[in-house]
Amino acid sequence: MRVAYFNELNTYAAAHGLDTKHIIQSICLAPRTGNYYNNPSFGPSGYCLPKGTKKLLANYQEVPQKLMRAIVDSDTTRKVFVAECILKRKPSVVGIHLLLMKNSSDNFRTSSIHGIMKRIKAKGIEVIVANRIADDIRDVAAKDYGRDLFGKD
Repeated sequence: MRVAYFNELNTYAAAHGLDTKHIIQSICLAPRTGNYYNNPSFGPSGYCLPKGTKKLLANYQEVPQKLMRAIVDSDTTRKVFVAECILKRKPSVVGIHLLLMKNSSDNFRTSSIHGIMKRIKAKGIEVIVANRIADDIRDVAAKDYGRDLFGKD
């Protein structure tokens, strides 16, 4: 829920030309919100959280709920939005740096970037993946569509 909240806040800010970082910093001044786990991303990613949320939603069946469905739907909406933002730049090639779902992880099998890559490739755009940081790509740093606003991830 928290991941979806900050991702959707970032989507809103991006759509309206607002400073996401400033908005998040302001919201996180409230003690009940706190200044943690607030960095927008490409989706919740990981293996356990999305899988667990989908399983939990499936088990609700006749139990009234809105939040679980919204969390699952928010993940898909986020991937579509990020892919569309990248596609609006009309690239001929898209470079993906790191498939890992989070810092200090070696698991990329369910990284949210896969859904974004799939949408980009479906438009006939070449996608190149590099799982390393290279000095020779610094000249294209301005084209980066990373969401790590706070340098945490």
